[in-house]
Amino acid sequence: MNADGSNLRRLTSDPAVDWFPVWSPNGKEIAFCSRRSGSNLDIYVMDTTGKVLQQLTDSPGDDFNPSWRP
Repeated sequence: MNADGSNLRRLTSDPAVDWFPVWSPNGKEIAFCSRRSGSNLDIYVMDTTGKVLQQLTDSPGDDFNPSWRP
């Protein structure tokens, strides 16, 4: 998406809802929360194309509100 809101593009297609997206400081990745792996919220990271996806957490409780640190 452009800064003015034009050129929208869907990055995910999983039936689970994705929450709390956060851009990485370098603008190359997006971290977010989802229930893709079951009933608990886990944190995922993907590239800006949405094609490279990695699950970062897999704990028995909910993991949410991801953030980036230098």
